[in-house]
Amino acid sequence: MSRSHGALVITLLLAASAPGSAVMNASSCVPHLLGADRRGPARAIELSGDLAYLGSGAALQVVDVSDPWQPRRLSFLNLDGVVIDLALGGSIVVALLPGSLTFVDVSDSSRPVQVGSYPLLESPLIWSVEAAGHLAFVPRDTPGGLLILDFSDPAHPAELATFATAWANDVAIHGDRAFLSGDGGLIVLDISDPAHPTEVTRVDVAGGSLALSPSGTRLVDYGGGCAPHHDCGWAQLVDVADPAHPVLRETLWFSDTIDFAAISGGLAYLVEPFTEKVWIYDINDLAAPVRVGSLEARAAQLAADPPYLHLAAGKEGLQIFRLLDPARPQEIGGLATPGRTYGGFMAGPFAVTVHEKGIRTFDLSDPAAPRLAGALVAEGHRFGSIARTGTHAWVSTFSEPIRVFDVSDPTHPVFEATVGPSTSQGFVLEGELGFVYRYEDGSALTILDVEDPVTPVPLASLGDAGAWWNISSTGSRLYAWDGWWQSTLRIFDLADPAAPELLSTTTGLLEDVSRPRGDRLYYVGGDLLSVLDVRDPARPEPAGSLQLPSGVSGLELLGSRAHAMAGGGHDLARGEIFVADADAPGGPSLLGRFGLVGPGWSTFFAPGLLVVADGPAGISVYDSCSPFVDGFESGDTSAWSETRR
Repeated sequence: MSRSHGALVITLLLAASAPGSAVMNASSCVPHLLGADRRGPARAIELSGDLAYLGSGAALQVVDVSDPWQPRRLSFLNLDGVVIDLALGGSIVVALLPGSLTFVDVSDSSRPVQVGSYPLLESPLIWSVEAAGHLAFVPRDTPGGLLILDFSDPAHPAELATFATAWANDVAIHGDRAFLSGDGGLIVLDISDPAHPTEVTRVDVAGGSLALSPSGTRLVDYGGGCAPHHDCGWAQLVDVADPAHPVLRETLWFSDTIDFAAISGGLAYLVEPFTEKVWIYDINDLAAPVRVGSLEARAAQLAADPPYLHLAAGKEGLQIFRLLDPARPQEIGGLATPGRTYGGFMAGPFAVTVHEKGIRTFDLSDPAAPRLAGALVAEGHRFGSIARTGTHAWVSTFSEPIRVFDVSDPTHPVFEATVGPSTSQGFVLEGELGFVYRYEDGSALTILDVEDPVTPVPLASLGDAGAWWNISSTGSRLYAWDGWWQSTLRIFDLADPAAPELLSTTTGLLEDVSRPRGDRLYYVGGDLLSVLDVRDPARPEPAGSLQLPSGVSGLELLGSRAHAMAGGGHDLARGEIFVADADAPGGPSLLGRFGLVGPGWSTFFAPGLLVVADGPAGISVYDSCSPFVDGFESGDTSAWSETRR
């Protein structure tokens, strides 16, 4: 790694819309993106012959499915946002991301290349894109209604036309007809002249999402929303054999929302994710549909290629079923994708990360090209936070004991043991002490001796709290937060960790995460980064605060820098990191901010590097933008001077 990664960035960045960049001045310190692996849960899928295009977190994966028993990954491409939907127009994959369409040339399946993009109003209600030839169709939740783009030159996609409705949910295309659902129910458009779409007719149906048969004669309008005397999920079967006169033939009701549907070979596949079912109906007679089978899967999308069914199944990745008999679907193959990435730590040049169902390690020797080095999948567990003690990793599993992994060889992580209580929501490791806490089903906080991390020794248990919510420690002191929102901070002396001494109790603080350093305790809550002077732990005193532009829920310290993370709150949101001078006189001062591709979950560091665990968007690696050439992770800057690029 070049030592220049630790130098102060003084260049004025003007491309503020690019991930990891921001407008700044010479006194700013904004990390810039070096490399990423943004693969995450499988959310979207398109089939073309023997190839499947998989929207996997904030990446496009190209998969050879010519042998459905052994699908083979050919390549992947990082994108600038979490994939919402995919469409295919010739050799161009059109990816719908939050706030944009991205055009990817897949003519060489081993080397997909992003060739263009088109900005959209960033809205959580733009869910779909359709393509036909060199045209892209985007239904929007704005008065603009349907947007039609010409991407015959994908480097310069251009608006061709719009069709105005108050809002539009989805669109399906067959020949010179477009079926648009929205505020007007189902609208049939003549698009023989795509620059001038005209209305043919409209039908009073629910106006949800749409699935159209390959023949263009059967259509399913589906979604959710309770009606009297019915369940909440629905699928309306519409005869569009004569597109000028669509006819609603039947409505099916389900216990929960139908999130996706597809039609192929006279069968309709209806995805009900909350019950983890894909229902299979024979709809050859639209007026008398017959349920002929189902399969257990929490699919986000699916693509049918009889007798095979390909599912984009979230953290389970790509799943392939054979349906020779729809009543007995058989899972025959698949390709794993990671779940949301929650956190990690550095072990030499390796990043050890945890995602929903396992551990992955990346070689960051070349931070511009992170390389997946090892993986361990733990079926049946939902992983959470991760921390290092020696050559071991502790991982929380939400509703189960902590699981301990040997990562002495990061390329081959090995499960070793479970520790702690039967349920634990969080833990902190500091030196030879571990702090395990639970805030549900009875609050508890246990102090452990973790000199042997596989068989830790209980030292003490703390009670008298409504809900232990957040813990931080310097090894000699314990900072324990009790409760949500308006929290109570309790400071303990750990001179004898088997008998911690309560030094003070402070109430009414607004806190999400805290981090101690020396005689200061930094914490974030709401839209504030605050500091307590704890030189006298019996009487902690406010030492300044910084008002941030939006609410924050994460905090990490790197030398004199504080990195406060504002998470998006859901998979499609874009998080942001605020970089502050934590030791500025009078309280922290903002140095800069930069946007993330995903919602952001946590950060961790190596000398000169900042790694973001970005939820569904995998990991991104940034220059830590330290003004000292060693990264001054120790906090000791006395022997170093500021350097410039």
